[in-house]
Amino acid sequence: DDGIRRKKIHLPEIDPQKIIKGSLWEMLSSSARTFADFKDLEHDATEFETLFTESAIKATPKTNSNKNNIRSKSPMSPRRSCARIIDSKRSMHGGIGLARIKMSHAKVASLIDKMDSTSSLNVTQLKALQEFLPTNDERLAITNYIQKEQGADVGMDKILSDLPECEKYMVAMIDVKNANDKFEATIFRVQFRDRFDELTTGITTLKKACDEVKNSLKLRRMMAMTLTLINQINTRGDSARKRLLGFNLEALLTLGKSKAFDKRTSILEYLIKLLRQND
Repeated sequence: DDGIRRKKIHLPEIDPQKIIKGSLWEMLSSSARTFADFKDLEHDATEFETLFTESAIKATPKTNSNKNNIRSKSPMSPRRSCARIIDSKRSMHGGIGLARIKMSHAKVASLIDKMDSTSSLNVTQLKALQEFLPTNDERLAITNYIQKEQGADVGMDKILSDLPECEKYMVAMIDVKNANDKFEATIFRVQFRDRFDELTTGITTLKKACDEVKNSLKLRRMMAMTLTLINQINTRGDSARKRLLGFNLEALLTLGKSKAFDKRTSILEYLIKLLRQND
C-alpha cells in the first residue's frame, strides 16, 4: 500500500448469478464497448487524483454556521366538530350543489336505484349527489320530523315544501336501498370506458418507454461509464481488486450525496463532467 487513503464508494454488490440474460449489465459484460479500462476515457488524471485522494487536499475544519432560526408558529384554533345530523352549514352546501343538477330528486333516486349509467349525469355530479346521502342519524331526524308534522290535514307535499332543498333530496333517497353502493357502481360504470382507454394508453406508453430504455445505446454507454468510474475509485485501477459487475438505480442517489475530498464536488457532479468530456 502507498499509504494514501482514497475515496471509497460503498454500494451493494450484485450477485453474478442474479444478472438476468438480456439485461443491461449482461449486455455490458459481453460488449466490447464497456469502457472497462478507465484510461480509455478522456479525463484529467491530476484532477481525479486531487478529488479522490486524501493527501491531495488538506481538509479544512468545518465551521458550525447553523443558527437556530426556527419560526414560531401561531397556535392553530381548534376545529369545531361537525354535527352528524342536518345542520345549517351542511344544508346550505347541499342546496348549492343540488341547484347545479337540473333533474328532479325523484328522477335521481330512480336512476340510482336502477344503477342507470346512460343518464346525463357525469361523474362529478354523481359524486356530489353521493356526498349528501343521508346518514343514519339524518335519516332518523328526517323521519321523526315527517311523522311529527304529518297529520290528517297536512300532506307530504306540504311537509316537503317547508324543507330546504338538501333535506328534500334526502327524503327522496331514504327509500333507495344500499344507495351508497349503488352510487359507487353507477360511477364505476360511467367512468369505465374513459379509465379503460386511459390505462390502455398508459400501458402502451410504458411498454414503448421500456423498449427505448432497453435498446438505448446512449443509456448503455452512460451506465458503462458510471460503472467504470465507480470501479476506478474503489480499486485504484488495480485489476487484482474486486470490481462491481453492476449497481441498482438507487446507487445514483448515493453518488449525488457522496463528496470528493474537496468537500464540494459530488461523485455525481464529476460523473456528469466525465460524460460530457466523452460524449
